[in-house]
Amino acid sequence: VGRSLVLQGRASEGVDYLQRVVEIRPQSPGARLDLGVGLTSKGDAAAGLVQIEEALALDPDYREAAIRAVQMHLQNAAFDEALEAALSYRDRYPNEAGTNALLGLVYMRRQETDEAAASFERALTLDPGNVSANGGLAAIALESNRLDEAKQHYRDTLKVHPGHLNTLLNLAAVENAQGNAAAMRVTLEQAVIHNPGAAAPKIFLGRYYLKKGEVKKLWALIADLQQSHPDSPDVLNLLGETRFVTGDYRAAKDTFSRLVVLQPGIAESHFKLAQAYGRLGEDRNYISELRYVIQLNPNHANARLLLAKSLAAMGRTQQAEVQLTWLKDNGEMGPQVLELEAQLAEASADAERLERTLSALYRGQETNLN
Repeated sequence: VGRSLVLQGRASEGVDYLQRVVEIRPQSPGARLDLGVGLTSKGDAAAGLVQIEEALALDPDYREAAIRAVQMHLQNAAFDEALEAALSYRDRYPNEAGTNALLGLVYMRRQETDEAAASFERALTLDPGNVSANGGLAAIALESNRLDEAKQHYRDTLKVHPGHLNTLLNLAAVENAQGNAAAMRVTLEQAVIHNPGAAAPKIFLGRYYLKKGEVKKLWALIADLQQSHPDSPDVLNLLGETRFVTGDYRAAKDTFSRLVVLQPGIAESHFKLAQAYGRLGEDRNYISELRYVIQLNPNHANARLLLAKSLAAMGRTQQAEVQLTWLKDNGEMGPQVLELEAQLAEASADAERLERTLSALYRGQETNLN
């Protein structure tokens, strides 16, 4: 019951049961570990670690407790303690890939790259397809922008574990970074085939279809996602963007309205809702939503620009000037900002400012033509 409650996110209730188990069986390493996990889930990491270390004291060969102890130390940024625990675990099982890979992860967090690579390589001699070791070496390669090397490590994993989801997603991300759109697509399609219940590869593939305008395939993918993950913010985001791009602004507004209920503090979700209001001509809601975006994220330049344009069009030039001043003070001097300033200069009959702004705008256009 205690484990079930913790898994349901009801850690406080679960811990009550798990503490009773420990009272009944105080010498049980498993009971101590369960209580440690429950306390950690409840937010009491220090007490959780005490129980996990007690489990290890009762049974030094308890592997799950050893791994949890290392993870807890890493989570607490206690890197010396993490290294000590990882070395102890590795020394007990020196010829196992998992212990060497875990030690490599600790060295990575300590920014000791050479030691991390050596541990990962040791793991691969014991298990050539080890997911953690290949992933660690790929991460080291990515830090030095050695993208082809990183891809090879992911492919080495896939030779042994052809459907491993995170590896396929990581490989797709590197292909995308290199501009290999076709390879990225193939990799994502493989991820969908091997992991039909996972949302992430379908969402990434859906964004590819959206970018390429492959609407028929996109809608088929969205229909599948809506059945399996109807309340996922990522799915709603993709659905709303698809409806917006295809011109169904009212449906897009409804979708983004659902999204902001699920993600009330995410500025970008409100910005998308604002854009839908704008396309529908709902000016009052449009301005209100843009102001809320800026309240959530004062550095949202696009929201400030759209708000300034709307205010200027309504003749509320002083309010538009406030937004323009912020844009210029923060280095936003693109063509749209200059066009806005020219519009405001004309509205205020400031001929000198208008001439200066139009000259700057012309020079920018001339540069682009060259």
